[in-house]
Amino acid sequence: FGTIATAGDYAVDTIHSTCASGSTLAANSSCVIALTFTPTALGLRGGGLTINDNASNAPQVVALSGSGIAGHLRLRPSALYFGKVVMGLEKDIALTLRNPNRAPLQITAIRSGLSDYRIDSGCVGVLPAGGSCSAMVHFAPSSAGRKPTTLFIDGNAAHSPRVVKLTGRGKMPVLARSPT
Repeated sequence: FGTIATAGDYAVDTIHSTCASGSTLAANSSCVIALTFTPTALGLRGGGLTINDNASNAPQVVALSGSGIAGHLRLRPSALYFGKVVMGLEKDIALTLRNPNRAPLQITAIRSGLSDYRIDSGCVGVLPAGGSCSAMVHFAPSSAGRKPTTLFIDGNAAHSPRVVKLTGRGKMPVLARSPT
């Protein structure tokens, strides 16, 4: 064999391959060229394998194709419960976003269905492979009563937008009289 080369998002897996550049293949024998596929973008990804050797039909060229799919985004906790919060005050809970994939994810927005909930946008942007970030969710009720809603996390992760249930209750402030 001369060189064994790949193009595109493909590479020779030297640990599992039994053929190698510069080696000799005995008559009536075979060897294995193992490949890895690491997509750098979503969708169809073409590439190729070229084997240069001294055979009469050299070089051998193999077309390769695979699809890059969106990775998953993990959230902790999966729902946020703020309890009772007095109007005029605020309660904060951290939401952790984790990327367990080997490729980065893009978080484009974190938004709430009610203005009583405000989200720090520190996690908006690229979430590196294996990385995590915390988004602080603030609950400041504008009126008394139940305030259920949904938090939406938009991006290129699978099943986007991801949703987190938010629950809180606005409570009227206690009236203090002086003198009693």
